[in-house]
Amino acid sequence: MNAKKKSILQEGLKAFSENSFEDTSLNHILESADVSKGTFYHYYQDKLDLYLDLVGICIEKKADYIRTLDGAENSFDFNDDFFTAIKKQAMINIGFMEAFPQHYRLSLRLSDENDTLKEAVRHKHNRMLESSFGDMIDMAYLKGDFAAKYPKGFVKNILTHMMTHYDDLLFPERDHISTDSIEAVLDLYFEFLKNGFSAKK
Repeated sequence: MNAKKKSILQEGLKAFSENSFEDTSLNHILESADVSKGTFYHYYQDKLDLYLDLVGICIEKKADYIRTLDGAENSFDFNDDFFTAIKKQAMINIGFMEAFPQHYRLSLRLSDENDTLKEAVRHKHNRMLESSFGDMIDMAYLKGDFAAKYPKGFVKNILTHMMTHYDDLLFPERDHISTDSIEAVLDLYFEFLKNGFSAKK
């Protein structure tokens, strides 16, 4: 990759991982990357074009990370109940956050962006940002993992929020927590979610 484009991507990733799309300054990115606007427009049409490229890189980076994992604790099984499956997902996310913190933060910030930006991402990368989680909830209802008295939309909204922000909620000082401690806290967290939302069997 051309050194100037690499510099743009590095500084863009840093800026978008720390700020919303709206609050990110293209001029600041270019100053930090030490490239001119002319050079930038040789590679990208505008700030949105750069952002979409970075989101695509994050998607590929996480897919590559998941492919490096092995062991039953990282593989999804149809027989897993919903809460076992999302705990596995959370542990994968924690590992990805440790390995690629800026990519993780950018992907996390995307969930808080406006619908117009999310639609641009869907159009560019041909994926629904929340569809997989919604599909997991649909399947959980079919398998009887949730008590029928809870409306699906209610459960989806609460769990989506809690799964998006669990790291800030549970691990505000991540630098001082071991992986074993993280897993122990997640065990308690998902036990709480399961006892609150699951069908009593």
